[in-house]
Amino acid sequence: MGNLIALGYAIFFNVTVLTIVVPGGEMIKSAFMPETPMFVLVFLLTCLAGYAAYLGLEPLARFNTFVIPLMILTFLVIGVANAKNFNVDQLFPPLEHGISPVLAGMITPIGWFDQVILALIFAPEVRHITKRTLLWTVILNAFALEYLIVVLILIMGPTLATFYEFPTLELTRIATVSGSIRGYDALVMTVWVTAVSVKAAVWIYAGIILLGDIFQLQSRRSLVPPLVILLSISAFPGMDNIREMSYYGKSVWSQYAVPTFEVGIPFLLYVLSFLKQHSPKS
Repeated sequence: MGNLIALGYAIFFNVTVLTIVVPGGEMIKSAFMPETPMFVLVFLLTCLAGYAAYLGLEPLARFNTFVIPLMILTFLVIGVANAKNFNVDQLFPPLEHGISPVLAGMITPIGWFDQVILALIFAPEVRHITKRTLLWTVILNAFALEYLIVVLILIMGPTLATFYEFPTLELTRIATVSGSIRGYDALVMTVWVTAVSVKAAVWIYAGIILLGDIFQLQSRRSLVPPLVILLSISAFPGMDNIREMSYYGKSVWSQYAVPTFEVGIPFLLYVLSFLKQHSPKS
């Protein structure tokens, strides 16, 4: 039973990579390389993530210490460079249509924030990991997302931003400092591709941990090349239509992931573990 659940998680983790690298490849294609086939972009991103996973968890963690400050700096630059375009009236009136749209809009972010469950896979391999660390990680991510949403609404309003597949990229294209300094879209693209590669690498690494444990492999790294090839091939059928990918991420992903892999199964395992620890036999 445990092996079946672990195998399901391994498949789930690596399928999740498709929801990371495909939008990343689509962003590169639509913004800078429209003539490049999507398969090439996705394959290169997956290879980069696979190589990072091949190196192991420690190099990934050390590299991420450079990526996270760069991402925070990029968010701040976007806000400062667009400050002259802010329209505070876009934020009012609050709750114009009641609380129902807010609650409905929470569904999609919940589907992505629940990915913190991934930390449980790495817990046995990390010396110092606490609930407080995980909590602050979620809080900081929520704050960064809320910051970008507020900036988008201040500039585009609650309606115009929904017409863009990558509204944050559009903000960087209109951003200027002193009326002359431009080109922030290249900065965002660099950070985006780096973050996409790191995140995909973490998911691939989680997948090879589980697969290596299930099949009792002496070297988990041997799983990386076939996984990269399989993931690239699996992404090919759905990578030509960003609208379908966007609909999947907004309307399908959370309804599928939250009740099963991200909340349902971990909660079931927690209940089983609790009952086992408190049973008379134990």
